[in-house]
Amino acid sequence: MEEVKIHHREYYWKYGVSPIMADQSRESGVEANGGSNGKNDELGFDGDGGGSQQCASVGCKTKAMALTRFCYLHILCDPKQQLYKPCHYVIKRAQTGPITCGKPILKSSDPDLCTVHLQKAQKHLHRALKSQVLMLPHQVSLLPSSML
Repeated sequence: MEEVKIHHREYYWKYGVSPIMADQSRESGVEANGGSNGKNDELGFDGDGGGSQQCASVGCKTKAMALTRFCYLHILCDPKQQLYKPCHYVIKRAQTGPITCGKPILKSSDPDLCTVHLQKAQKHLHRALKSQVLMLPHQVSLLPSSML
């Protein structure tokens, strides 16, 4: 029974519909996803919302996110998307300009960093502040005794 559940889950993940629904729809002649409706066509979505397809990026075999043709890593390739922006962490500086991370993050994120680079930036900031605090006692001793 466990094997059947595993195969059902894999089928549902790959095709976006239960195999039982797919069989019933083939018998009745209707698509399992209900077919495409005018509203989805107007919005630029496929009939199934794009959720059961592979990513439209060349060479990517990952499943596309819901209501798009792209996976999470390639969502920035979609000119219509409005939810994501690239990470602006500078990985390397080159003659042509800075090379940034570019991983997709939500537009509402502030600062414009992915989770990995946000942690890295916080770590660098903590180190910088710690080194400044270590320098303070040396500078305090330079102050006149009346100011202490």
